[in-house]
Amino acid sequence: MGTRIVTNPNPEQMEQAFALRIRVFVDEQAVPFEEEFDGLDDAASHVIIFDEADQAVGTGRVILNGPIAKMQRITVDAGCRGRGIGRLVMEGLEDIARSAGARIARLDAQTRVIGFYESLGYFAYGDLHLDANILHRWMDKALIEDEPVRR
Repeated sequence: MGTRIVTNPNPEQMEQAFALRIRVFVDEQAVPFEEEFDGLDDAASHVIIFDEADQAVGTGRVILNGPIAKMQRITVDAGCRGRGIGRLVMEGLEDIARSAGARIARLDAQTRVIGFYESLGYFAYGDLHLDANILHRWMDKALIEDEPVRR
């Protein structure tokens, strides 16, 4: 699949990312619309992956807060899963975070995808908890060499 990574999306590209998030989180996973669109998108930096037909097939956002970058709203279109799109999204988000001086990437992973994030170097910690009625667990990854993270 020929893909294009966009890290500074225009409004039309963001509309595609929002539509993808609605399909996956709201329609597929039954996350309430009000929880998915929490008013933080304007404060975040976004990554969108487009396929050869120029359709958004993956997206995520990062909210920068000093040394910790919070990775959120990471999703891949159902028909494109298992093709490396999620890895591209995460690499793009991590690059943005590193460029902004973040030292740790943090995310609240759905339990069914913890293995994916572990394959990218994230470590799970803490208790399982519900977010939008889906089980989650916190995960961290050092963005710079020798940065201590929870394990």
